[in-house]
Amino acid sequence: MRAVVFSDIASAELSEHIRVIASRSYAEVVYVDVSEGAETDLKTAWHTRYGGALHAPPPARDELDDMKGTFVCYLTEKKTIEDADVVYAVFIAEVLTLILTPSATLTPLMHAAADVSVSSRKAAIESLFSVAPSPSSADVIVVEGGDGAGKETQAALLVRQIHASGGEVHTLDFPYERGLYGGLVRTVLSGKKGSINELNPQLFSFLYSLNRFGCARQLHFWLRRGSSVVLDRYYTANFGHQASKLPPEEREAFISDLEFMEVELLGLPRATSVLYLDLPPAAALEAMRRDATRKQLDIHETAGGDYKKRVRQTYMWCCEHLPGWHYIMCFGDDGRRLTREEVHTAITRHLRSVGSRVFGAQS
Repeated sequence: MRAVVFSDIASAELSEHIRVIASRSYAEVVYVDVSEGAETDLKTAWHTRYGGALHAPPPARDELDDMKGTFVCYLTEKKTIEDADVVYAVFIAEVLTLILTPSATLTPLMHAAADVSVSSRKAAIESLFSVAPSPSSADVIVVEGGDGAGKETQAALLVRQIHASGGEVHTLDFPYERGLYGGLVRTVLSGKKGSINELNPQLFSFLYSLNRFGCARQLHFWLRRGSSVVLDRYYTANFGHQASKLPPEEREAFISDLEFMEVELLGLPRATSVLYLDLPPAAALEAMRRDATRKQLDIHETAGGDYKKRVRQTYMWCCEHLPGWHYIMCFGDDGRRLTREEVHTAITRHLRSVGSRVFGAQS
């Protein structure tokens, strides 16, 4: 693997530590000096190497797109989120950024040292460049389901269980509101851009895809470190909510195209296991209405029974036909909704049965 390091580090000791640690994890390391005494600043160096909006991408652009094989990052010794270079790195270049000064971290792309001591800064550098012995040592676990099925709750319980078993895990929920087009996704979901029947499923799916693409570099970073990832929805959510808007005979091809676009073209990590939480739509709607913490219901959550039935049918088709999908029943034979603990037990039992790596040696 390869690393490209944009370095804004004045300290000779820290610069040398970066070189030593990075060379241990990566076969090739390219350093781009953007410190105060260098010939160029971060923005200029970035455009020179990768091209800007008005320039054709140079050959080096390929390394930026190769999120699996190339790690691109920006390190700064003194700057914080209040400085333009950090804002550029995080929100424009969208690369992993390590701030060696205690600082607020507004997005998963931002990392900061605990304090300004040399030992703390070196520890942060070592953490940034750490790489798992095997690229396949971590899993991407997705919790899917209809609205109100308890995805957020089960994702949180699973993360807690993995931590308790000694595993390293990170989590995100989608759509990611602070990510690419997150605000637009939320606006569309509010119904301000049209009703559920007026929105083209292909275009709406692509908007979701771009939102997830904004998190791709962070997801690969976590997996490269050997950390498993638990996601509350992922590209798999489009399978149920968008494919169900199409005629049945068109859904399978649509699902295949969606996965190809997000995994092969956009470079998102492939889901290892998808856990579909099944709850009858009527029970799910009642649960949403009783949930005092839930914000205003969106156009999918308030859609009619026919739409929710199609979504459920599409998800169940995925469980029957797609690799890695598993059906989790959230209600008993008597119609009683299972407790969150009962559902969590079913999830962990399944993950252990398929040899999931999320529980480490205890799996």
